[in-house]
Formats: sequence, structure tokens, C-alpha cells
Amino acid sequence: MSSPVSRLILGPFNRVEGDLEVQLDVQDGRVRAARVNAPMYRGFENMLVGREPMDALTIVPRICGICSVSQSVASAMALADAAGVTPPPNGQLAINLMLACENLADHLTHFYVFFMPDFTRPVYAQRDWFAQARKRFAAVSGAEGGGEGSRALLAARASWFALMGTLGGKWPHSGSVLPGGSSRALEPNEVLRLRAKLREMRQFLERELFGTALEDFAALGTLTALQAWQTRAAGSDLALFLDITEDAQLNAMGPGPGRYLSYGAYAGAAGAGSASTSADAGASAVGIGGSTRSHAFAQGIWSADTATLSALNTNTITEDPRHAWLADEQGALHPAHGLTQPLLDKPGAYTWNKAPRLNGQVMETGAIARQLVDGQALVRAAVAQHGASVGTRVLARLMEVARLIPLMEQWLSAIEARAPFHTAYTLPAHGEGVGLSEAARGALGHWLRIEHGKLASYQRLLGKFASNHAADFAAIRQQLAVDNIDEARRLAHSLKGAAGALGASELQKIAAQLEMAIRDRIDASQTEILIDQCDQAYSTLSRQLLGVLGTLEAAPDTPVSLASQSRLLGDLRQLLGQSEMSVQTLVQQQATTLRALFGPRYALFEQSVSAFDFESALALLDALERKPD
Repeated sequence: MSSPVSRLILGPFNRVEGDLEVQLDVQDGRVRAARVNAPMYRGFENMLVGREPMDALTIVPRICGICSVSQSVASAMALADAAGVTPPPNGQLAINLMLACENLADHLTHFYVFFMPDFTRPVYAQRDWFAQARKRFAAVSGAEGGGEGSRALLAARASWFALMGTLGGKWPHSGSVLPGGSSRALEPNEVLRLRAKLREMRQFLERELFGTALEDFAALGTLTALQAWQTRAAGSDLALFLDITEDAQLNAMGPGPGRYLSYGAYAGAAGAGSASTSADAGASAVGIGGSTRSHAFAQGIWSADTATLSALNTNTITEDPRHAWLADEQGALHPAHGLTQPLLDKPGAYTWNKAPRLNGQVMETGAIARQLVDGQALVRAAVAQHGASVGTRVLARLMEVARLIPLMEQWLSAIEARAPFHTAYTLPAHGEGVGLSEAARGALGHWLRIEHGKLASYQRLLGKFASNHAADFAAIRQQLAVDNIDEARRLAHSLKGAAGALGASELQKIAAQLEMAIRDRIDASQTEILIDQCDQAYSTLSRQLLGVLGTLEAAPDTPVSLASQSRLLGDLRQLLGQSEMSVQTLVQQQATTLRALFGPRYALFEQSVSAFDFESALALLDALERKPD
């Protein structure tokens, strides 16, 4: 007879970015079901909509405090793709150096601060390696003389991030990564200081972590060679990790799907230390600006079952919101066409995360995927023997560390003195772009669309809102008629959430009142009044939204004849003087004519109108009308 199912909730985990918990249904000592739950709504997609495209470079790094440079690079690549610009060689090298700096620090922090201290817990006190593990990895606070390696890493990491100060101004949320390259040109004396920082990190790694030259470890190709290397590197932190891996059977834990994806890391660095074989030469990738170029770590898909590499088709990527508190009427969509519309109290939902898939399949990403795709022989041998596991994933991270320092040394030597770091560009009024990058822990993609000079996915959100909730009010009445209070309340709650996401405060307020009335079972006649008010507010807002969408889609950039220019300027003056928001639509529609009239000052005029600075826009209009013919 089976025992009853019990539920365990693990979390929140403090070793990932943001909140995360895992729910396990356990029966007879085995996990019957598991759910990974992201309980915090982020909504960055919706924050960006309607903004200036360049605002993304300030906002998206805030997605993650650990991998902010990775977010910046993906965003800059997407904008560059839309603009058709390619950074100069120095700019691409600077971006690669910043990204590698962050990724290497992430790997080391994971190893010394997040992962290895687990093995200093009392549960391992009887293991032969415990005393040495405690000496090297005990938590810094209260370590009683232990944690020598962790303390050394924290000091080395603090010094290491001086690179980001020189390359990007600061870390995290560095502001120098741009679509055209880097805004921070390096002087020759600064390059010398960066070389000194690289030497300093190399010395730390070879002294503490590897115990040998980095190149010795990076050249390993078989598990037999790894065993021989471990003997030579006895006393190093990596050698100790390998002892722990074998004794604690880490290679028997954490199997993955056996399919690995890499977007390609460090664009424009063809042949710079890549381990890709000639058979893998087809794994090229799209760099900043959309140009086809190789990466230091190749792009592609690795299948462990067949030990084969195949090309990546990003058109087959989808995001499945089926189990998320998000609208999913259209099912799994490509990220370029995705929708992030909150739908609270959605039946069967348990997370805010969408589930990414490639051809409908789960993929593993991160250092192990990058090294497998790039053909690193030792990592391929380890995965062939053990599969993806706790042990092989950490091994791949440390292999990447050993490979990154020599690559960074090559990139720094390749910087050309006095050559440009940035290419000028103009973002289009209409366009699309995609940016693919690699953070330390996984593949990262940004998809964007620009319409009328603004980030434009908001129009998809508006259109769906204007049609998705039209039947809600009849449905609420129907559910109340059969006393299905929970479903009626859910419908009102979902409408309230969708209205709030759009900033439709009046509709949100009435929907909230309706939700509370249903919950509290107030008099039916009062509830009916609220349903009517909600229906009327929604209908009015929907007509307005659909009218705006129709205007924007039907008449973009329609020029005004010379005879009508005076009337256009008069209309602008009247709308600006009355602080009418409709002036923004008029400026978008007449962008071609206004650009010709204002000349180089059009950008400032358009920016003032977009920022609701109507006083400054009026001043620019006055100056234009005073200008002699």
C-alpha cells in the first residue's frame, strides 16, 4: 500500500539571481512531481515598451546584478543588428574583455564562495579530505582559521574588477557597451595596467586553483591525462575538488537532457584559442551588427547521444507560458513575437517563468555547453564517461577559466593604439534586431522591434488587451449565476492585473472593486452595477486603443504638402500649448516633413515631445518659425 503524497518546498535559494523555490511531491521515498517556481514577477519586457531604444542599455543590466555586462552586450547586439552597424576591431575586443572579466569572476565566485563551502559542513567530518576542505573553503565568517582559499579569492576578485573600472567605468551596470562598440577608448598606458591585472590573476590561478600553468590544464584531452595532471597538481584546489568528486560521487548526481546549446561566446575572435576541430568549422555565429563571424567559443548544438555537432537555428526557439501566470492563448511563441501579459489566478500555473525550448526540446546551456560545442576534448571525454553531472559541470567551468586568461591576453595585445573603439550609427525609425550572448551560467538572447522610433512590443500587448477581455463580463455574470464565486473572482482579478500592467488606472480601480464585491458576496444588484461600470470603462478604453493602433499602422510617416506646412505647425503649437498627449502621435505621423523642416534640431524636438517636455518643444517651434526663409 502506497503512502500518502507529501509536499516539500525548498527555498528560497540564495545562490541564484532573484527568488527561486522548488516544490517536490514525494511518495514512498521517491519524487513523483517537481516544479521549479520563480515567485517574483519581473516584467522587464513591459518596462521597455514605448521607450527610446537606447534606454534598454540602462534598464536591462538591472535584470541581473551578477551578469549585468552579459545583459548589456546582448542588448547592444540587438540594437546594432537593427541599426546595421559593426563595431571596429578595438571596440569588439574591449567588449570581449569586459564580458570575459565578468564571466571569469562569476565562475570563481561560484567555486569558492557558493559551491565548495558546502563540503565543510559537519556531515562530511569523517571524510579523509574534510580537514583540507575546511582549511581551503570554510565560510569566511566564523571559519576559525579556515577558508584560506576563499579569502584569497575575495582579495583577487576585488583587484580583478579594476579591469572593469578601466574598460567600462564601473561594475556592475557598466555603461560603456554600445551598439557601435565601446565608449571607453583605451590609452596605451591603460593597456599596460590591464596587462598587469591579467598577470596578477594568472598568478593567483596557477598558485591556488590549478597548481600548474593554465595551458597545461587547458591542453588535457582525456580522463587518463586528467589523472596524471592531478598527481602533478597535488595540493591545488582543483586537485582537491577532484578528490571530493570521486569520494562524494558528484558525477552520479544531476543528470541533464543530453542536449547542449551555445549561442557562441566572444564574437569576432576567430581562431583565438578556439579548440574547435575542422569538423566543427561550420559553427559560426552572428556577431554585433549581424555580420557572420567566428567566436572564440563556437555556436551550435551538441548531442551527447550521438556525439555530433549541428548548426543552431534560432527560428526554432520558443517560450512556453503554459504553466506561468501569463496569458497563453497563442501557445508557445518565438521570443520575437512573445507576450508577457500577467494573468493572476490562472488555473494550473505555479511560476512567473516561461519555459524556453528549441524544437520543442529542453536544452542545457552554460560552460559545459560552450565547451562541448567548442570541442574541448577533456570536457567531451568527461561527459561521454559520466554524462552531465555536478562534477562535469564544475569541471567545465574551471576549464573555461583556464582558457579565458590566455584569450584575454591575446585580445589585449591585439588592441591597436589610437585606433577607434566605436563606429557612429543612426538607429532606424522602424526595424528589428536580435542579440545573442553568453553569460557565465547560460545562453542569453534579446529580441526587439522598433516602430516610430520607439521600442514597440507594446502594440502587441495593447492589441491583445483590446480583444482578450471583451467576453469577460458575460462570463462573470454566467459564473455568478451558478454560484461559481472563485471563477468569477478570477476573471475580475485577471482584468484588474492586465489593466494595471497597461497603466489603465481607472479600469484597474473598478475591476478591483468588482473583485472585492464578488469575494465578499455583496448584494447582487450592487455587483451588477460594478460589472456594468467595468464593461463600459473597458469598452471605451478598447476603442481608444484600437483607434491608436489603426492610426499608427495605417499612416506612418505621411508627409505634408508645402501648402499645408503652416497648418501643421499651427496644429503642433495648439496641441503643445494645451499639453495634449495626441501631439506625440502627430509628430510620429509627420516625422518625414518635420525632419525636413527642423533639420538637425528635429531629434531634439522629437525627444522633447516624447519626454512630455512641451515647453521646450514650443521653444524649438518658436525658433523654427522665426528662422528667415
